[in-house]
This record gives sequence, structure tokens and C-alpha cells, in this order.
Amino acid sequence: MKIDLLQLKRYAPYLVPLVIVGLGWFVFVRPTVTESTRVERELEGLRQRAAFARSQPGGPPPAEPAGDPMKAFERQVASDDPSGRLLEELSRLAARTGVHVDAIENGDQGSAAEAGGPAVSGGVMPDPRFALFQTPLKYSPVTLTADADYASLGNFLWQLRDLATVVEIRSLAVTSSAETPGDTAPAPGTVRVTLTVFAYSRTAAGEGA
Repeated sequence: MKIDLLQLKRYAPYLVPLVIVGLGWFVFVRPTVTESTRVERELEGLRQRAAFARSQPGGPPPAEPAGDPMKAFERQVASDDPSGRLLEELSRLAARTGVHVDAIENGDQGSAAEAGGPAVSGGVMPDPRFALFQTPLKYSPVTLTADADYASLGNFLWQLRDLATVVEIRSLAVTSSAETPGDTAPAPGTVRVTLTVFAYSRTAAGEGA
């Protein structure tokens, strides 16, 4: 490609201003316009949030829950130690969802209201939520160790409902099966799962832990 220097010099007085304007646009104007557009979008989002927040106090109150929540709670929580039935249900659920169980163990039953029982993460005092039910509770720790792929594990956890009693997931550790020593190589995508749940039961009035 040949450049005619004579023609370039002839048009130089017209090209120089255009180059200066172009550089000024990219260096100064364009970043400012982009930043202004971003700020305007954020302001619009904040205006919408503020309008939504202002509309809430004047809206109708939420509907009262149907039925007696305390009665529903008592129906869902077992009246005796449910750990034996829970072990059977977890075994059946694992087989149905493709989770390969190595072991299921249950610990000693304890009182939810005593020190050493269920507590808020990082705390030592009993979980204050239990006082809301006005029903003394016991808990039985159940620990399951198994191998599963992610899809089967997700399905298993999703179906931890409608069991022998109300359960709470207290800890869940998921590691690569390659990190677990064994005689056979794990299938690709398999993970090692250690799950601990607390199975709750009601305590009769005047009954100790």
C-alpha cells in the first residue's frame, strides 16, 4: 500500500482536528458517558427498591397460618426415640436415590435444653429457637457415611422430609472419593459424604432427659 505524502500533507489540516476529536472522545468523553450510564442504572434500581419498600407498610398484612402450628408441630415430632425407625428410612431412601451407604450410626439421646445439646453455630448455649415450641425436646444424633454422585446426593438431601420425625441437618461433609483410601477405585464423579442429623422427639411433661 502506497501513501501519497503530497496528498497527505494537503489534507493534514483537516485530519489533525479529527484525530484530536477522536482521541478526546475515547480518552475523556467515552469513559465519562459509560460511568454516567452505570450510575444511572444503579440509581434506577435504588429508586425501584425504595418504591417497593414504601409500598409494603401500606399493604395488607400476611395471612394467618391455617390451623394450629403447635398441633402441627406435635404431629410431626415423634413422642418416643425415633432413631431406630429413622435408620431404616434413611437406608431405604439411600437405596432408592442411588446413594451407597457404608455405615449409619446413632448416638445417645440427650435433652435439647441442656448444655452440650443443639446450639447455634459457634455458640455454647442451647438453641433459643426450641423455646418457641413450648415443648421439651430430646434429640438423637444419627451419622451416615456413604458414596454418591452429586445428582444422587442432591436427590437424597431433597427427600429428607416426611421421615419418622423432624430432623435437622447439623453437618454435611462432601469430599472427593479419591481422597478416601479403599481397595477399589471410585467411579468418576463419585464423592464421599458424611452426614449428621439430629432426630427430635417430644418429652412428656415432668419426664427428665
